[in-house]
Formats: sequence, C-alpha cells, structure tokens
Amino acid sequence: FRETMIAPLIAYDVKHRSNLIDTLEAYVATRNAAEAARRLYVHYNTVRSRLARIEELMGPFLADSERRTALAVALHIHRRGH
Repeated sequence: FRETMIAPLIAYDVKHRSNLIDTLEAYVATRNAAEAARRLYVHYNTVRSRLARIEELMGPFLADSERRTALAVALHIHRRGH
C-alpha cells in the first residue's frame, strides 16, 4: 500500500534531496499550507510549490479528502518502517 501511494515521492526525494514526503506529512496533518510551513520552518510559498510538485507526481489530492486519508495512512506506514 505504501509503495502504491507514495513511491514516486520517495524516489523524487532521494534523487533530488528534497522534502516532499515531509511536506506532504505536514500538510495532511494540518490541511493548511500556512501551518505546514510553520511546522517545517519554511516559507508558505515553498510549501505551495512543493504541494504543486506533489500533485504533478501523484495527481490531485488537495481537494480530495479520501485521497488525503489514504496518503495519511501510507505516510504512517512509511514512518513506522514497514
């Protein structure tokens, strides 16, 4: 499940030394780009840019509550190392 949901982000982060997984995790936890930016200690525009990149890689999820929930589960599994 984890691989199906977030594998493109993991690969992108490794290749580009980016923080898309962390950004997605902060956004899913807060559902607010400004709060996610505060949690990540980055500018709001940085988070918006990263969210746009995530949607480019994975398809739309910002307005889809079911998809955000599935991503939250995948992130939880990812953080637990399974």
